[in-house]
Amino acid sequence: MGNLCAGRVAIVTGAGRGLGREYALMLAEQGAKVVVNDLGATAAGEGADLTPAQSVVEAIRNAGGEAIADRRGGRDFWAPRRPDQQCRYSAGPHDGQHDGA
Repeated sequence: MGNLCAGRVAIVTGAGRGLGREYALMLAEQGAKVVVNDLGATAAGEGADLTPAQSVVEAIRNAGGEAIADRRGGRDFWAPRRPDQQCRYSAGPHDGQHDGA
């Protein structure tokens, strides 16, 4: 693990798959605590499943990092604030956010 982001907290939306997943893994590899935000919807935008976000959290933890999963979606007006609130409760104030979703 690197230390470029050591002591920092990052929220990554759309982090269950694709580029969001890669950003979450990279930030964790560099020492950030990561909030893995992903609704887990299908490619058609339907449904919700925590499995993609949880698999990224497990990969980060297995590599020695710290992460939590958050599955709130963007259709809710308050949704962008909720990962920040969860982050504050679990890891402290966040230092950065990547909106890949």
